Amino acid sequence: MDCLISCSETWAATALGDQPQIEHPEFVSAALFPPKEFNIGYDAGIGITKNRVTKRFVFDASKIESLKTNIKGRTVQVLTPEF
Repeated sequence: MDCLISCSETWAATALGDQPQIEHPEFVSAALFPPKEFNIGYDAGIGITKNRVTKRFVFDASKIESLKTNIKGRTVQVLTPEF
């Protein structure tokens, strides 16, 4: 929270044209709250006991061109949220 306040104060001072002395944050939370010791080793093949299966989709170039021609010239209304 201290870092957020410091950042906000520096940002506000800069926006007002001041030349604030920038305080750099100290990231010491790992020293204050050390992580629990646990092994997070990862083996991608663990649990896979049978052959792997993959799928491949192949499309004819003529079909892709037909789709492109079909949608060319259509207009799409882009909706953007207003804040």
